[in-house]
Amino acid sequence: MASQSNQPEEIQPNQPEEIQPNQPEETPNQPNQPEETPNQPNQPAFRTFGELVSYLRYKPGRDTVSDVRSALLVVMALIAAATFQAVINPPFGVSQDTNNNHGPVNQKAGTANSGSGCKVPVFVFVNTLAFASSGYVISYLFHL
Repeated sequence: MASQSNQPEEIQPNQPEEIQPNQPEETPNQPNQPEETPNQPNQPAFRTFGELVSYLRYKPGRDTVSDVRSALLVVMALIAAATFQAVINPPFGVSQDTNNNHGPVNQKAGTANSGSGCKVPVFVFVNTLAFASSGYVISYLFHL
């Protein structure tokens, strides 16, 4: 055990803070110019859709091949993830109960609810096409 002394702690007298002489406020050299704010990005304004498309096109002097490949890999991976998630949880739902006495159609549990029309076959076709094409592009980009 550490022994504690009964002596009071030394109290330092209040020392005045250092007072600095009045300094003139800094004034900008050109007071008429607006201040630059760091939150405003320097991005060009696009008046038409064509200007946007021409800005996003590949330009050899501006873009490198590895940057384009990286961007394509990110986009294709996002498409593959979204299409895979759509198979797991389809937008029109999945039947939960085999004994469905609430509607005209009695479906097995785990089958997709089709609603009306041919939504399910069209969805499955488009989703499979998107997943397969994104997988193909990913495999192609890895072998470059």
